Amino acid sequence: MSTPNGVITAPRVKERGARRGTLWPTLRAIYIIWYRDVLRYWRDRTRLVASLAQPLLFLIVFGTGLSSALSGAGGGFAG
Repeated sequence: MSTPNGVITAPRVKERGARRGTLWPTLRAIYIIWYRDVLRYWRDRTRLVASLAQPLLFLIVFGTGLSSALSGAGGGFAG
């Protein structure tokens, strides 16, 4: 086990946690978490309805408010 100069060396061991080949497992983990969240989203009806109704509500509220504000400022187009 000793070398000619009297120094003992440890055997070479592969490093753990090497960055080789970690892209696909990382992408798979991201996909699994995304899929789990999509399943939860579709099963929660209240959240689903609220997420679809909120943009429509904003469109109605801001659309009517901005149209009345812009028509008074000469923004109306009589074409």
